[in-house]
Amino acid sequence: MTSDSQELTSNQAESPASHGISRRTFAATAAAAGVAAAGVQAASAADRRGLFDRAQIGTPGEPIDYLFPVTEEKVTFRILVPSSTQIEDFETNDFTLWMEEKSNVHVEWEVVPQEEMQTSLNVRLAGGDLPDIIMNFTGTITPALLQLYGSQGLFIPLNDLIEEHATEFKRVVNEYPLIMEAITATDGNIYSIPELNDCFHCSLPAKLWVYKPWLEKLGKEIPTTPEEYADLLRAIRDEDPNGNGKQDEVPLTTWVTTTAPAGQFPNYTMNVFQYAPNERLYLKDGTTVTASFAESGWRDALAYYAGLYQEGLIPPQSFTQDATGILQMGNNTDDVLIGTAPALYPGQLMDIDSIEGGRWTDYIAIPPLKNPDGTQYTPYYPYQPFQISKLVITSACKNPEVAVKWADTFFNLEMTMRSQEGNLDEQWRWATEDEVGIDGQPAIWKRLVSWDGSQNFCWRQHAPSYRSNTFRLGEATDPADADHSLEPILYRETKNNYEPYKAPAEWAIPPLFFTPEDSETIADAKSTIDAYVNETMALAITGQLDINAEWENYLSTLEAMGLPGYLEVYQRTFDLRSKS
Repeated sequence: MTSDSQELTSNQAESPASHGISRRTFAATAAAAGVAAAGVQAASAADRRGLFDRAQIGTPGEPIDYLFPVTEEKVTFRILVPSSTQIEDFETNDFTLWMEEKSNVHVEWEVVPQEEMQTSLNVRLAGGDLPDIIMNFTGTITPALLQLYGSQGLFIPLNDLIEEHATEFKRVVNEYPLIMEAITATDGNIYSIPELNDCFHCSLPAKLWVYKPWLEKLGKEIPTTPEEYADLLRAIRDEDPNGNGKQDEVPLTTWVTTTAPAGQFPNYTMNVFQYAPNERLYLKDGTTVTASFAESGWRDALAYYAGLYQEGLIPPQSFTQDATGILQMGNNTDDVLIGTAPALYPGQLMDIDSIEGGRWTDYIAIPPLKNPDGTQYTPYYPYQPFQISKLVITSACKNPEVAVKWADTFFNLEMTMRSQEGNLDEQWRWATEDEVGIDGQPAIWKRLVSWDGSQNFCWRQHAPSYRSNTFRLGEATDPADADHSLEPILYRETKNNYEPYKAPAEWAIPPLFFTPEDSETIADAKSTIDAYVNETMALAITGQLDINAEWENYLSTLEAMGLPGYLEVYQRTFDLRSKS
């Protein structure tokens, strides 16, 4: 997340001017300099590739020559990266050698085991032995740490350098202007170069799956309201749709994890009554930070699912089985057992194969059920594509302008392909005119080798990249496999059943750059509040607590746990960044 405290307000007026342009000006500049990709209807694979590159792909010579070299004189960078089971050796990697020859930049790799990332980073930051670049520490360097070490001068601000040297990245900003909201700290500075990976179905993840053959056997349509859904569950329970003469069908089930001890219900079903994204916080009317779990709709949702549980439509094991348990249920070899279940994709419910007639292919998505007022919403995550701290340049770097130029090359389409997939015409190739992408449009590229196992021809996902929605959906697929290939199925189900109902983007809380003090406040309160909310959810659904009778006590307990202060930190930080 992101944000800052009031202590930074005194610096806001001067920081953007002293370190570069504001994100609003930046977006306008990018629009003028870039190539407007959004909204262009691709007529061919060549046209579609043109959305990413101003160079003409397919003409004699390499179309990425305009990017290189990034420096006339040889420059060496020390780069800190985590290890990967997918990469044999960074030093001898094909892409490393190719990139050095092209860019005239040599890399001295400092590879640390993944389990030691935090410790290794802390030692270097405290001891002063900084590398020039820190790459792929996205889960370790939080927005709060970016701002903290940026304010201390350990991570350098990149606003001016991006404006002067990041032509490719400014084209990305043109297509995805929200990326500036994601990477700009509350003090107005940019301390990292991000990665963009826009997974279409991941941005609308709250899905509910139903076994289609049972709908047909029971003579049921896709339910559109909570009442119709409950009727479907009763029919699954009572009418033996698997035909084995036993009442073993499971109308609705889920599984639990350490972070979701009440199962996956909030990911889909709570939204029927109360908008509830994964973080359970959203911007009501686009301005007010609101806790979904403290709204009356949350109470109504718990009461509804308590009724389903009382009728035996949700089995008790839903609140004890883990991911392995639900897979065993879904993979039952004798008969189909699962009628409906919330999940990102059917692979969380059963094994997925790529053969025609696989059980998982008979599960289809149910669109968001209508709220009591007739509206339909599904959580939408417009900031999902952005990995904020993909590449950080430290104060030890003597050639930061070269570092930015070097990093900027990765936002070119072919550079993304080479760094992520490998050598052209060996591990991947450009699509032919007759090939079709995941979304049914002309394809852009085709993978030639599997992602499985260790390799030494590319960096996989260790560097910045520009994997737009168009790029990802432009991977060539066989139309004959469209009904039993995961990505085309997920695209269609999301496009048809969830995109029409996606919540307004302004309801999403952008990444917030908290101060260290606010981060501590948030972490302490969140741990206590989440545990209580999850416990109450499980108790209410399983009938051990009457949520209607206990609602006021529930709200009072949340208040005593610090919910008002928790929300105040979010609100203040959001308001601060909105002014920057």
